[in-house]
Amino acid sequence: MSQIIKNSLIVLSASVLFGIYPPAARGAYADGANAIFIILLTTLLRAASMTAFCIVKGHGLFVDREETKIAIRSGFIQACSIIGILGSLVYLPGPVAIVLLFTNTLMLLFFLWLKKELEVNQWLLIATVACLIGISFVVDVWNIHSLGDWRGYVLIMIGAAATASRLYIFGKLTQRKEPIVVGAETFLWAFCFLCLLPFHQMPILPQSILGFGWAFLSAVSLSLGSFAMFYGIAKIGAFHFSLYNKLEPVFGAIFSAILIGEILNVTQYIGMVIVIGSLVGYQLWDYRQRKNKS
Repeated sequence: MSQIIKNSLIVLSASVLFGIYPPAARGAYADGANAIFIILLTTLLRAASMTAFCIVKGHGLFVDREETKIAIRSGFIQACSIIGILGSLVYLPGPVAIVLLFTNTLMLLFFLWLKKELEVNQWLLIATVACLIGISFVVDVWNIHSLGDWRGYVLIMIGAAATASRLYIFGKLTQRKEPIVVGAETFLWAFCFLCLLPFHQMPILPQSILGFGWAFLSAVSLSLGSFAMFYGIAKIGAFHFSLYNKLEPVFGAIFSAILIGEILNVTQYIGMVIVIGSLVGYQLWDYRQRKNKS
């Protein structure tokens, strides 16, 4: 049980840290920054922090040609995930994009079932769907009046599929390599691919020190969250990390209320209860199943 608690704390840390990013980024946007600036800043800091960690610990990066090829592929998929998600927000309301993005867990679940890498389990499916319903209430998607443009749906589904793909790849790589080495190699290449974005649109910086503070907070939260993510995936696997990371929108809503004064309605709190209740219920069921087998 103690190991389960430790693993849960790692995943919880990732959800909390990733939950800080959305309101912090919105603070930077309100001060004049654009998405290109935030993408480049956050990706650069994620790559730099994990690379620095590997250097301090003496972990080698890109040790041979095959590992470099794998890193290029995972970096490209990571870049596609970022571009798909951020690009969709040009055409879709944020809540719609968030709900569709989190279908990546369902994609990953069905893929693992097809590959027979995960045991078919109705309770796992129920928990996943319940979390998705809860998230729809947390982000208040039911009160959205505009459904957006079809291009947004294409982009967000590309982002969701790329997210499911990169999680699967991370799950495989972290079983044989130091998790942060996987992260450093991936994000170094992802940053290289994302450096092409200024050819589409130049980055626009915030207009004040406060705006830079919000931007820096968003980058730091994603960087620290990335450490927890890679270690979490290594500990519990890609799918279970993706499932438990459904707490991210819950913390995102909470931090939006705390940091930028957003007012939450009753249905959003109901959504939080659904997400948390689904995850706790599945965790207890899973623990009992493991205990009975042992």
